[in-house]
Amino acid sequence: MARDISYKNFFIKYGFFAGVFSVILFLCVYTTLVSKKYWNKNLSANVLTVLTERTGDEWTFVEPVEIQNPFALNCAAFVVKNKAVGKNFTSIIVRINSMYGPIPAVFLVDDKNNVSFVDYSNIHGTVKNQIEFEKYNNRIELYKARIPSILGLEERG
Repeated sequence: MARDISYKNFFIKYGFFAGVFSVILFLCVYTTLVSKKYWNKNLSANVLTVLTERTGDEWTFVEPVEIQNPFALNCAAFVVKNKAVGKNFTSIIVRINSMYGPIPAVFLVDDKNNVSFVDYSNIHGTVKNQIEFEKYNNRIELYKARIPSILGLEERG
């Protein structure tokens, strides 16, 4: 009889622990899924701002691009449309390391898979002036070469 009571207490404690663990897991997954929508929305607005300021043309967001490369966690891609030209482009924002820390850089890929660097995002003042001198450095060229493989364009090519 004493043995039945100890099993009962064990299963009560185990059930309580499993319930608390399930609730915490649900909250983590739910907040991640909800925040992903706003994360993409804000990143796409940031990319459109950089494209508009740099090129002078008006750009619109078409759709997000799912990046299938598991090694490219520091970037996001979007299909954007240039209203002046009337063509769709793939825009990618990548976090690039610099001596000032990670800086988001915006690249543009045309329909022939040519990659061009647009500009850095959200940088102003003295840091912006210093980074302008570093604009055409090896990091930019490295990512220009890597972006087709990040987006999976080499397989489609």
